[in-house]
Amino acid sequence: MDNLKQKTKRSIVWNAIEKVGVQLIALLTGLYVVRNVSETDMGFIGALTIFVSIGIGLVDLGFSTALIRRESNTDEEYSAIFYVNLLISVVLYLVGYFCAPLISDWYSIPELTDLARLLFLIVIINSLSLVQIVRHTKALDFKYIAIANLVAVIVSGVVAITLVHLGYSYWALAWQQISLRITKTFMLWVIKPWKGLKLTPRFGVVEELFDFSYLLIINGIVSSVTTNFFTVTIGRVFPASILGHYYTADKYKNIARDVITPTIAQVAMPVLTESKDDKARQKQYYRKFTNVCALLIFPALLGLAVVFDDFCVLVLTEKWLPIVPYFRMLVIVALLDPFNGLANQILLVEGKTKHFFFSECVRHALLILSAYLCFINL
Repeated sequence: MDNLKQKTKRSIVWNAIEKVGVQLIALLTGLYVVRNVSETDMGFIGALTIFVSIGIGLVDLGFSTALIRRESNTDEEYSAIFYVNLLISVVLYLVGYFCAPLISDWYSIPELTDLARLLFLIVIINSLSLVQIVRHTKALDFKYIAIANLVAVIVSGVVAITLVHLGYSYWALAWQQISLRITKTFMLWVIKPWKGLKLTPRFGVVEELFDFSYLLIINGIVSSVTTNFFTVTIGRVFPASILGHYYTADKYKNIARDVITPTIAQVAMPVLTESKDDKARQKQYYRKFTNVCALLIFPALLGLAVVFDDFCVLVLTEKWLPIVPYFRMLVIVALLDPFNGLANQILLVEGKTKHFFFSECVRHALLILSAYLCFINL
């Protein structure tokens, strides 16, 4: 138990270093980028977010969660998932490549065709890092993930600032995301190489994991659609500049939230899994995670919401003041995210995927209903 406590504390520290460092660097980079690109440029990137999110979710197939909750995995099993992830990502990229003109027609934005074909490369690049992240997460070894993410956000920030300075507008935003994934994947393979990749993987594990993960796949797709439904609808109904306002507000909400929430959530899953045979101990960890989230997330997000208009004027310039009401509304929703995430993790640790799926279906249905009521008269 003491060993798990030490691992948990060390994991939280490294996760905190990573999240604070990444979000701080992203914030500083974003200040220059946002001040020097237009609302329309941000809207172009926001319009494609849903498709990238769905692609990433389909590549993972819920296998990451399934692997983490297993007591042990062999290199042959990790290798099988690696090859499956890579194969699916290539297929999805080809689908996205040929569907890019249809996406462009949907939004009536011709520039999106070439932009989509570039951004969809993220799906392939991201697939190369999934198994590495699972291996480190399962071992509660977040040091290497933290180093990879910190280096990646610095490199991508330099790329973005350079390209924005050279006048590449929305292409700078796209290359920022591409360079982020490339650097992160490269670092994960270099700083602690995985020498266990096999040419003869055990593909039988795919079927074993699929019995657990198929509901996670469905939920992941539905979640990506419902989460980004407002973005797609706004991009369809309103000018790209309005979508840029909403997308930017959501981006800053995520920066504020992601300093805290993932720090706890990423550590919680393996810790709750390791303690699942001792329910009293597991419940104790769950309460601690919940209390820490509440103690940090409420004052941080609510405080930022109060002063966000001043932040826009002083830091982003007055042209971004229209994002203030969007940000404040999004913050209200974000306050509950960590508690929903922890509750879902308990269900997944216990193997209750049907309970998890039902609760998520209710949540998604309410999101779709609210979106319908918002846009019914437009």
